[in-house]
Amino acid sequence: MFFKFHKDLAKVFSILHNLCNDSIKLYLVGGFLRDSLLGRESKDLDFIIYPFSYKILEIFSKSIKGKIFPLDEERKYFRIIANFNNENYIFDFTPQEGRDLLEELKRRDFTINSVLLEINNFKILDPLEGIKDLKEGKLRVCSEHSIVEDPLRILRAFRFVSNLGFKITYPTEKLLIDSKKRLKNVKGERVHNEILKILKSSFTKEVWVRMHELRILEEILPELSSLENVPWSKPHHTNPLFHSFEALGKFEYIYYYLDRLFPEIFENLIDYLKEEVYSEFTKKELLKFSILIHDIGKEKTFLSDEEGKVHYYGHENLGSLMVEEISERLRFSKKEEDFLKKLIKFHLYPSFIFKDKKGNKLKIINKLKEETIGIMLLFLADQFSLNPSEDLLYFSKEILDLYLRKKEIKPILSGNEIMRYFSLQPSPLIGKLKESLIQAQQEGLIKDKEEALKFLERILSNEDNR
Repeated sequence: MFFKFHKDLAKVFSILHNLCNDSIKLYLVGGFLRDSLLGRESKDLDFIIYPFSYKILEIFSKSIKGKIFPLDEERKYFRIIANFNNENYIFDFTPQEGRDLLEELKRRDFTINSVLLEINNFKILDPLEGIKDLKEGKLRVCSEHSIVEDPLRILRAFRFVSNLGFKITYPTEKLLIDSKKRLKNVKGERVHNEILKILKSSFTKEVWVRMHELRILEEILPELSSLENVPWSKPHHTNPLFHSFEALGKFEYIYYYLDRLFPEIFENLIDYLKEEVYSEFTKKELLKFSILIHDIGKEKTFLSDEEGKVHYYGHENLGSLMVEEISERLRFSKKEEDFLKKLIKFHLYPSFIFKDKKGNKLKIINKLKEETIGIMLLFLADQFSLNPSEDLLYFSKEILDLYLRKKEIKPILSGNEIMRYFSLQPSPLIGKLKESLIQAQQEGLIKDKEEALKFLERILSNEDNR
């Protein structure tokens, strides 16, 4: 194994080395070393100072033109952020809290994050054999108390599984199972962040399946895990829980081959999925989460007809409402909540037009508006998990291509022009008139300003006659 890091960090390590002396010990530890040893680049560096010295932080921050932020002044946790070549680097500094270095490392989560680089002499220290576990692809706790100290590490374990492809050792897996009830004591926003960090990985389906098998999923998303007991019939070939896992897997497959499946509009789709919704999380992670929970309304809506066929009438509407409870529990932002609610509420809508061969495809765009891409990708993943076909892919391409072309259309008349021509005051009516105008332009009913004025006259006349 070898170290991989940005060349600018060589200067950083040199500065820190010169700040050390016989009475001050400085250790680099954690994710940066793990990623470096795996040949990955990282911009987050964690240091232990013993004994703690704020003066060293001040000198270091000034040397790299950084800025110091307190994370927890009482516990002496500080962060320095600096920019190298237009990229932000984060340097976190904490004191040694254990009685000695070994006890300090045993308080960490997993051995792969316990490797130390002593900045004083640039020697690697690895008392818990983290490098061996890195080589063997094993995820092992630093001590039997690691999970009890912070139960969120249960979810973090699965993040490392999905991100690194490592295997959790049997003793560690048993600790995760024994401690799973403690997840209920973890703050919702921390669980929220860890769920979305798991979904940042390329392929996560099997991770969610394993979390369910170990009965860990029910501690964080009981609405999802309980779908295992909901009956099903054709066209489904399994219960709604495993259908949801399958749908997520299909999306991850679609995303991996996005450039081949949608070569003409690939960049537009990527731009949409990269849009930030909250903090570091994008529409891609939120879309994947919506696929996981898109059928949560089925538990309370299923019924069987005389022929034994199972129906879930209105599950999309109930599922959308259930998002509010999940959002409150896991502290989702309002923007995240609104995004999830819309995707789940309308995830069936494209199928109505797909089944009706003469269906007006513009109805989908006018109904879904700015989330047309997200809902069409959810629809495609959902349907592919049932019965993948070329027709589904062709239909989705048609809708997405139509949406991207039509969204560039601007109304022939602006809001101010509409108010001036018809002597109207500012009100929600102006927005509705503009929307109707754009829809008529999309359908080719209006080509110039004269036709636009006549069109709006008819609408306003109908409004007056009501």
